[in-house]
Amino acid sequence: MPQLERKVESATEAVGELAAHAAAMGPMVPKGDVRADVAQSTGSAMEAVAGLAEHAEKVRETIYSEKAPKPAVDAHEREISIVVSDIEDAEFDSADLFYWARDTVPGAAQMPEYSVYMTDPHPEFTQFTKEAINIAVGLIDDAELRERFLANPPVVTFENEAFFSLYLQATAAPVAVGIYLVDSNHMIMRSEYFEHRTDAEVIEGMVHEMVHYASFLGGGMDIRRKVEPVGVTEATVWFIEGLTELTSQLAARESGRVPENVPYSYEVIACNYIMMALGKDGRGMLEDACLSGDYGTIADALDKELGRGTFDGFMEMQNGAEAVAYLEKIVQEAGIDSSSWMDSPVMLGARRRIEEGPPKW
Repeated sequence: MPQLERKVESATEAVGELAAHAAAMGPMVPKGDVRADVAQSTGSAMEAVAGLAEHAEKVRETIYSEKAPKPAVDAHEREISIVVSDIEDAEFDSADLFYWARDTVPGAAQMPEYSVYMTDPHPEFTQFTKEAINIAVGLIDDAELRERFLANPPVVTFENEAFFSLYLQATAAPVAVGIYLVDSNHMIMRSEYFEHRTDAEVIEGMVHEMVHYASFLGGGMDIRRKVEPVGVTEATVWFIEGLTELTSQLAARESGRVPENVPYSYEVIACNYIMMALGKDGRGMLEDACLSGDYGTIADALDKELGRGTFDGFMEMQNGAEAVAYLEKIVQEAGIDSSSWMDSPVMLGARRRIEEGPPKW
């Protein structure tokens, strides 16, 4: 009997883990057929464990009976083994789907192992998803892009420190509090960080990752000027992050959500310099470029305002701090009064973060 009880306990734990993993993996891939396969696999496992519990009870009744015939016990042992096998098969199916997704979806290629991929629900955070989606949609002027964005709306999940530790080790990425999985509609937020932040910062963080998703749909997250794409490289990711953060900060604040924190501070300041140099149309031009990947108009306009080669020189910078120093020098040499460019709430927040450092958690 102890052996049978161990089998029951083991299989029950296995199907519980399966259900949690499959539920977490389900929204990772925007393909409906994959989600259906995961749901079917989970459903079959749940049915199997229900059958297992029923058989286990019969075994207990038989064994504890004074008239426990050995053939009956053996028969129920065989039934238990069959059900356990069904569960193991279902678990393999779901794991196989997970690894298929991880191998097929570029953005999921470095996901942690199946056994540690566990969603941290945080309903107090996920209630903001719809609000963040509405803010992000408000940034998308192109009707076709907006339709594609809403056809597979963003899925936001929260993960704990164990997950982020494994993810950052696997990708050798710097500290991250949010991740957009390229080529999917899935974004992952760092629960322990956002537990210590305001509602406005939770929403702005979601919007930031959603802007990445819209940028992927609109232009593959490339930086194109005329024909040749620059692409996302270590030398350009700072620009993409800065522009995405500036865009999401402005949009969140206009919706009434005012974050206390401004990440990517130097990068945001550099992008603000470009926006201000381009005048009243600067913000719209930057947002269009961010979502389409076409920076030709920005490059030409910036060169016209600050001198030929300004944009190309800007793109040679390796980080936001270098870019700020570069643009400050160019603007000063052009004789432009930029004294008021740092007076906006976003710029003041960025400066404060540079002076005080990132928030502790």
